[in-house]
Amino acid sequence: MVMLLREKCPFGPQYGKAALHWRWKAQFAIVPIRVHLARKRSFYMPNEKSVQDARSFDDMVGIHAALVEIIAVMNRPQRDDEILARAGVRLDRALFPLLVGVQHFGPIGVMELADRAGRDHTTVSRQLAKLEKLGLIERRGSVSDHRVREAVLSAQGRSYTDKIDSARQKIGRTIFASWEDEDLTTFARLMRKFADDIKDLPTEE
Repeated sequence: MVMLLREKCPFGPQYGKAALHWRWKAQFAIVPIRVHLARKRSFYMPNEKSVQDARSFDDMVGIHAALVEIIAVMNRPQRDDEILARAGVRLDRALFPLLVGVQHFGPIGVMELADRAGRDHTTVSRQLAKLEKLGLIERRGSVSDHRVREAVLSAQGRSYTDKIDSARQKIGRTIFASWEDEDLTTFARLMRKFADDIKDLPTEE
């Protein structure tokens, strides 16, 4: 555009008012072009914040994908069978996560355990009754609400979970065999932080 205007109207003094007219016209033609190009560059060239947002989004996608894969592996029935076999424990696979749930969260009532396990509370109530019949848990009234019966591990149940923990440790050592000690320590710290933060995440009304 600028070259075209200059070819049609040289801005030498010999052209007088005509040259002045074309000079102003060229200047006003150049300004919008510069503004347009500046805006176009700002649109295609991301600023620092947009780059950080994009990286954050990519990180979140990666974290979610990893969690989905981890949960899928942990939910495989074969994994529970392997842990129980290594622990030398004979237990119905459906009862296994509830026994571990009572270990980590007990004393715990039926409703809370059902919520954590993602199961119907009537089903969990029947399964807890089976664990109690097997002598792996005990049921007692809640200290804060005597209408609620809470489950805790019995001595036999504790011996079961100790064996399960030992078997899980052996599997973990195989998984992390190639990791540096510093990486494993950092991973454990960040996983604990993630677990604490997601546990306290408020739900939107």
